[in-house]
Amino acid sequence: LHLLFSSREGGGYTAERQYCRPEWAKMADISRAFVYSQEVCEARQKGMPIVALESTIISHGMPYPQNVETARKVEAVVRSQGATPATIAILEGRVHIGLDANALELLGKAGSTCKKTSRRDIAYVIANKLNGATTVSGTAFLASKASIPVFVTGGIGGVHRGGELSMDVSADLTELSQTGVTVVCAGVKSILDIRRTLEVLETLGVPVFAYGTEEFPAFFTTKSGCRAPFRADSPAVIARAIQAQRSLGLPGGLLVGVPIPKDEQANGMLVEQAIESALREADEKGVQGAETTPFLLKRVNELSKGASLKSNIALILNNAKVGAAISVALSKSAFQPFRSLPGPLGHEAAVLCVGGLAQDRISRPLSSQSLVLHTSTPGTTKEGVGGVAHNVGRALSVLGTQVELVSAVGNDDTGRLLIDSLRESGMTTEGIELAQTCNTASYNALHDETGDLHAAVASMSIFAEHPTEAHVSQRLNKCLSTANKVVVIVDGNVHRLLSLVCRIRCERNDRVKVVVEPTSIVKGSYLAKKMLDESLFVDVAKPNLEEACSMASTVNPAVSQQLKAYVAKRSSAVDWTEEDRVNLGMIGRILAPYIGLLIVTAGPKGAARVTGTEVTLYPSFRRRGETLQSGTTNGAGDALLAAFVSAIAKGTTVEDAINFGQKIAYEVISHSSLELAVKKTRTPNCASKL
Repeated sequence: LHLLFSSREGGGYTAERQYCRPEWAKMADISRAFVYSQEVCEARQKGMPIVALESTIISHGMPYPQNVETARKVEAVVRSQGATPATIAILEGRVHIGLDANALELLGKAGSTCKKTSRRDIAYVIANKLNGATTVSGTAFLASKASIPVFVTGGIGGVHRGGELSMDVSADLTELSQTGVTVVCAGVKSILDIRRTLEVLETLGVPVFAYGTEEFPAFFTTKSGCRAPFRADSPAVIARAIQAQRSLGLPGGLLVGVPIPKDEQANGMLVEQAIESALREADEKGVQGAETTPFLLKRVNELSKGASLKSNIALILNNAKVGAAISVALSKSAFQPFRSLPGPLGHEAAVLCVGGLAQDRISRPLSSQSLVLHTSTPGTTKEGVGGVAHNVGRALSVLGTQVELVSAVGNDDTGRLLIDSLRESGMTTEGIELAQTCNTASYNALHDETGDLHAAVASMSIFAEHPTEAHVSQRLNKCLSTANKVVVIVDGNVHRLLSLVCRIRCERNDRVKVVVEPTSIVKGSYLAKKMLDESLFVDVAKPNLEEACSMASTVNPAVSQQLKAYVAKRSSAVDWTEEDRVNLGMIGRILAPYIGLLIVTAGPKGAARVTGTEVTLYPSFRRRGETLQSGTTNGAGDALLAAFVSAIAKGTTVEDAINFGQKIAYEVISHSSLELAVKKTRTPNCASKL
């Protein structure tokens, strides 16, 4: 199975129907077309180490069938070390992160007819739906977009001999200085000027390590005559250096030169003679630019009678072994690019709710009246403190969980009223930022006579700028100074802050978990697009069914029509169906690279736990003999999320936490009061005893 993040083709929208196209289906960027292999997708979901591999070595580096055979051996070596291989290529304009057997064969047979794709060429290849074999620079760039921190190749490009006159310098060097991916190789290709290449890397600020030796390796031989700036004798040393680089916010990656095994070295003199002869031929024939390296490697192999190819295969296999070991060591260190929620946190964790705080005004007709448009209807209006982050935070507080609300109010009467209300309810106000030039958020809702939402106007412009990243970072770091672990809940009102929270999550490893609450169809799409664009990964998301469909359609517009039809024909039934399971499974497959666990709510039907392709359906809580009717479920979703996080923070399993959330949601609907719901449900240690 592949997760296809394709262009808009197949979406089924026509010009005549453009008016009805939902916002979340308009947000896909045609240039972002990713296909994750099932193996890579599962590794991301489980937080397993992943190693990126380039594809130019398949199409341009070796003849067929040795190229395909070598690619399979390299992937096998990576797996044998406990990591997952992700060979990267562009096929028919789509970026593939991980290739199956057919794709490897295609590249191997295509050879040089496949476009050699560096960073410069990526947009062109995608736009024209071509096949592209990625070079070191192209692979490093795409690996960074897929949050893969370690990349293994044969050798990197560098300054060509005579480069001081021709200015022929590989884009690999610049890419190393600006992309946070560690490149493991056998050094600079020996057909290049190694000394000048190392000088350029020094100028660009790229840390260069020699693995197990003082001398920087020269691809086919261990001797280059150039001392490496740094030496590393174990994968753990490299992992710590990567961690330090990221922690300091230094741009770029590391370069690790691994000497070819001594017993596999080609005869040094024979290969050097072949290189000199090949260089003369290239000069005589006018071979330049991107064609130079493939020409030279081919001629060196011919002139050395296959010795260089044998050595080439040996060194890439050895590089894969070392690179995979570094990736595994990195996955055990304090820096992890992604990791899904494994279950109970083990210790009671603090919770930060980041997002909306607003003044709510909710109007509805009297129960004996029907809502009539374009005129007034007798009814009632209630005012109170709202906002999704506030509602979830307040519920957590009532449930006895250590929680802080991080939000913002304007310097106005409404803002001061909200601050006073928070204090009266016993919640801390330290996390509330005062925005001097913005109005406090407000939410004005109109419900029908049954209590279901009919329409609403949300004035939330304050959240476009507040709370600021500096404020959120300060509150989160302070929370981490007093709590062992922190669960950060981000609501869709502040989707712009997701990058910051995910970055802190990476830096703090298992100490921070991220949960997102979309809050609406459009905001759910914003969150999904941000995760897609920046390759972000969150531990848990709790959308309702419509929001889940919008998020999946944003990631893969090709399924938007199918999911739109599914939502449109969804009946008012109160039980899950097989159609629900099938569509939820599709949504799970699409969102799995970005979300570890989906909790999808569906009103009276209940909730679904979706982890990749695995779907578990939980019917809504009901008492024995009770027949559940389709009706209002307002407030139940926020209560369910709060109860789930509260239980997880206290060490409960995911399954029991969902059941606990379902029961709290039921009691909220039954009593229209959070306090009564908790009193009805809670036992002295309810979460830990579930």
